[in-house]
Formats: sequence, C-alpha cells, structure tokens
Amino acid sequence: MKPSRVAVALGGCAVGALLLAGCGRSDGPPGLILVTIDTCRADRIGCYGAGGEITPVIDGLAERGVVFEQATAPAPLTLPSHCTILTGLYPDRHTLRDNGVGRLPDGARTLAEILSDAGWRTGAFVSAVPLGSEFGADQGFAAYDDEFSSSAAGLVVQSESEREVADRLFFEERIASRTVDAAAPWIREARAADEPYFAWIHFFDPHAVYSPPPAQAARFGAGSYEGEIAFVDEQIGRILEEIGDLSGVVVAVTADHGESLGDHGEQSHGLFVYESTLRVPWVLAGPGVPRGTRVADPVSLVDVTPTLLEVLGLPGLDDVDGASRLAAAQGDAAADADVFGECLLPRLNYNWAGLRSVRRGRWKLIDAPAPELYDLANDPGETRNVAGDHPDQVAQLRAALEAHYARGGELPAEAAGIDPEVREQLERLGYVGVRAADKELPDDTDLWNPEGRDPKDMVDFFNRFQNVPTMMMDGRNEEAGRTLTELRAEDPQNLKVLERLAMLRRAEERWSDVAALCREILELAPDDARMRKNLAYAQLQLGETEAALDGYRAFVAATPEDPEAWALLGSVLSEAGQHEEALTALRQAAKLAPEDPELRVGVAQAHEEAGDTAAALAEYDRALAQDPSASAALNGKGLLLSHTGRVREAADVLRGGLPGVGEDLDTLNNLAWILANERIDPEEAYRYATRARALAPD
Repeated sequence: MKPSRVAVALGGCAVGALLLAGCGRSDGPPGLILVTIDTCRADRIGCYGAGGEITPVIDGLAERGVVFEQATAPAPLTLPSHCTILTGLYPDRHTLRDNGVGRLPDGARTLAEILSDAGWRTGAFVSAVPLGSEFGADQGFAAYDDEFSSSAAGLVVQSESEREVADRLFFEERIASRTVDAAAPWIREARAADEPYFAWIHFFDPHAVYSPPPAQAARFGAGSYEGEIAFVDEQIGRILEEIGDLSGVVVAVTADHGESLGDHGEQSHGLFVYESTLRVPWVLAGPGVPRGTRVADPVSLVDVTPTLLEVLGLPGLDDVDGASRLAAAQGDAAADADVFGECLLPRLNYNWAGLRSVRRGRWKLIDAPAPELYDLANDPGETRNVAGDHPDQVAQLRAALEAHYARGGELPAEAAGIDPEVREQLERLGYVGVRAADKELPDDTDLWNPEGRDPKDMVDFFNRFQNVPTMMMDGRNEEAGRTLTELRAEDPQNLKVLERLAMLRRAEERWSDVAALCREILELAPDDARMRKNLAYAQLQLGETEAALDGYRAFVAATPEDPEAWALLGSVLSEAGQHEEALTALRQAAKLAPEDPELRVGVAQAHEEAGDTAAALAEYDRALAQDPSASAALNGKGLLLSHTGRVREAADVLRGGLPGVGEDLDTLNNLAWILANERIDPEEAYRYATRARALAPD
C-alpha cells in the first residue's frame, strides 16, 4: 500500500488533528510507541530549531507533549546507546561499549521485560545489523523483527518511490518504509486484541550513506542527510495514522546518537563525544505527559525507561542509573543530575586514547589526553576550550567522572557468538575491530589509555579510513589500496588498517598478500583466532593444504565451542582425503549446533567422500527431517542417489522435496538434468528447466 503523503504535506492539519484528537475516551487499548532514529542530530529536528519543515510529524508530537532540549546519548554508537535506552543503565554497567562485541546480559532488566510481565504485548522492528537479535536487544520482546537483509539486495525497495539502494549494498539495513510495513500489521493485531501493547520501531536511514527517496531528494538534495530525516518523519506519520486514536497511546521519539557532519573535522560519528554526536532529540507525548512544555536541563537517554514507566503508572526500577524526568517536565523539579558520555571505539579499535565526558549544567568536560572544558551556555558548538581558565571546574568534573566509573554494579559480560556473515557486515560498516566477540575489555587501569594518541590528532586518519568501505563498495579498489597503504605508513602497527587491507586483498584474490598480512597481524595480536582462520583460508587457496590444516586446527584449539571452526576443519580434512578425522570434526560441529541442518549436510558430504553411501543418505534424511527447506540436504541426497544409479528414486526425492524448498534454482536444475539425461521424462524436464531459467535468465 502506498503510504499516505497527506499527514506530511499538511503537517499541522492532518497530523495535528490526529495528535490533538481523543480528549475523551480512547477507542483502543493503552499503547506505548518508542521510536528510535539512528544517527539523528537534535538540531535537524524542527522543534529543536531546524528550519525548512523537515519534521512536521515530530513537531506535532512536540506541540502536544514535552521536548527535552538537552538530551544526551551515553555513547555515539548504536548498540551501547540503545541498550542504555532499554535498561536505564550506562554502558559500563550493561557492558556493551562497542558495536558487534558482546550481548546484553540476561541480568539486565529491559523495558520490554517489565511491560511483558505486566501483561503487555511487546514487539520490536529494527532496521540494521548492529541491533540484530544476537546482541541481546530482543530481551523481553515476544516479536523481534530484524529481517532487514532484503533491502540490501540491490533491488528497488519501494516501487512507488523508485528508490534506488545500490549505494547501500555494503550495509545490512532496511529503509523506514519497509520497517513500517513490518510493524503496521503487528500494531493492528495488538489493537484488535484490546490488550496494552508496546512497539519499539527503529529507523536507520540517516546513517551514512545518505540516500533519500526521490521526493525528499527533490526538496533537500540528493545525498542529503536532512532528506533522510524527513523521510523517517513521514514514516512516523504512517505509524500514527495506523493507530488512529492516540488518546490512550504514549509516543516517545528519540535517537541513539547524532552525526558530526564535519564538526570538529569528523565526518560521521564514533570518534568524538562532542554535542554533534551526543546531543539527540527526545520528544514525549501522550496521556500523563504535560502538553507543550520544554525541559532545558540536561538529561540522559539513561532516563528514558524510568520516565516511561512513571508515565504508564508502573513501578520504577531499582538499582538503575537513570531517573524519571516526568517531574521536570511538569515543572515540579529540576533535572540536575550529572550526565555522562563515553567513546571507547578509538581505544578498542585503534589503540588510541578512549574518551569520556560529563556535563553538569552549563559545563562539559571531555577527559582526553589534552582535556577540554566547554561552557555550553555561551559556546554550544564547543569551539573554545576553556580548561586552562577554569582548573577548579576541571578538577571537580574529573572527580565526578572517577566516582561515576568507580561506583560498580556492572553486570557479568556475555559474548554474542556472532555469525561470520554478521561480523563481516559490521566490519563493512566500520564498526567491528580486531577484538574477538568474547575477548575481555582491557583492565580498568588501561581502559582509557590516557597515554595513547589523542583522537583529536587522528581525525583526518579516521576520516580517510572510514571512506575505504565506500571506495570498495564503488569498485575503487586501487584507490582504497593506496589509502590503506598511506595509513599503514602513518601508523604501521594499526591492526584495524592491516585487517582492512587484508580484506581488500582477499576481495582481489591476492592470496600471497593476504597470507603475509595475516602473519603480520598475528605477530601483533597472537590471540586473534579469526586471523588464524583467515590465514588458513589463504594458504588453502595457495595450495598449501598442510599449512592450512595446521591453521584450522589452531583455530579449533582457540575456539573449541565454535561450530564454524570444527566445520571448516572437517571440510578441509574431507577434501584432503583424511575422512576419519574429518568425520570427527564435522560431528563435533553438528553436536555444538544441533539446530543447524547445514552442519548435518557437512557430515553427510564427508560420509559421501569416504564412500559410505548409506551413512550419507541417513544424514541427509536427518537434515531434511529437521528442516524440509534445507535445499543443500535435498540436492545432496538427490545427486547422491543419481550418482549411485538410483536415478528414478533421485527424481522422486527432488520432485517431492520441491514444495519444501520452494522455487530453488539448484533443485530445479538438478531435477531437470536427471529427468532429461536419464530419459525419464524429457517433457517434464523441459518444464523444470523453464522454471529455472525464469529464476536466472543469464
């Protein structure tokens, strides 16, 4: 269904009428809608001073609710900041300090868990891989929709707008309209059930690369950041239209962090803790929320969950860092707590100094190798460092930082167990560094690395490095190689640069270079198990089978609970003819991940390589019994039967399995080949071949 443009076009009329409706009884059940906009600066929202009518829907919410003018994110990164929003804990306590590293501990109590226990329906609809369920933000959600890969497949994702997404191929995300398409049926069902409901809807569009749809591109410019925000605002309007009567619904709109857009020399985010990336919008409207008010005191996203619980009339949380700001919105109390921020990406990914900040009223301290103090009341752009003029203020705020990080209460950290494809997607986003997902953070004494390079001095390096994925995405590998070589010369032991250069050489299939780079990285980081795997793969491509096997055995020894490690070792052993050891490794992989039918297929293939047809068929059958849509198992069984002379049985197996695997290209081709080659039914073979050709005309 084409999304309505009426709400956006009329802003203060259609949307305003919706938002102001319902002074009497609500026609639907109580609801909570939490919208988080990834990478959204506060000053690009109309009610925060942006011109040009970028966000009429959010501005309409502001008119009927409260605007927190100085809301601060705890970190300029997606996963840490969202977990703070959902738990009321700062990153040092919920333990997620970077994207792609770790999982929200089970001991964390999320807003969704609280509402679920209170009888609310809970559903989340997220738009990008940093919030995939493997990282734990799904805690408490009965429905957690993170199916975003289809929007990164190079297709036009919304026919009515003809939006091209080719320049987003490096990113696992879905655009806002697709996310709303997924959320709308759930909201309809929840409202029809007449039960209280909580929907969290996350939009990723303002994250680079900026590529607004044609309508917004025409207004704000192709490649415009503002156009992306305007498109998200339009889609928020669709959510509100879906609900209709909002009188019983609380709506909160915020962001996980901002975007530098060149401020302080930073192009994007993740390096600094200036207001460009930490100040975010937070608009709250609905029953129990004062109308048309503004809170000027600094608040933190750590306050979102406590505030929402009070607005909903539910008990607050014990032992959290945040506090409800409803009293501040009502004008009954000041929000006078210190507000903290941090950025450990420079430390964890580049071995530079980490950054932390504290804001107290007008003053903000950035604790860096060269400390920075700003008077935000007179210098909101943080252009004049007055640390030298106010040493007492620096000392007081630094003491507040030390007390904050010494307070304790952190939860036990948990590893994420990231799928290799997910890790690669995060690496392409520039998010994941060289640390394994289960590697511990440095000791507290070394965590901030105050003697390391100051990120202020490395911003040009950071920007050039951040541009490399775009170069690779555009096929400009030669330019990417030159840039990485220059960066390597400037910082020869920078593991991030070496790893990205190895990735580039792998894409170019320059296997000798890949192997050399992997060895160089392992000299600097000998415990990097993933790099041992990458070295083994390069050696395999170079025909160095024994060396590759040694590498895969080392990978298994370093990660004995990782089924991928055992599967890779088993596959190479099987190809090398070492069938007994191969079967041992592959069975271990299947034992570690019994829910994965693909690993059973690996065991079947190893039996097949060893000449044990009966055992191979039995494993294929087990995989298909576990998952009838496992096309690799279906085709493996069919081809094995064909190769052993049981061609009619093979045809029956493939024909009978087609409903389970759908229009699978390999199944159609294999079935057509067997029917034609064995002269079983050439006409039927032609029909299946025609269906296969329709799927892959080339």
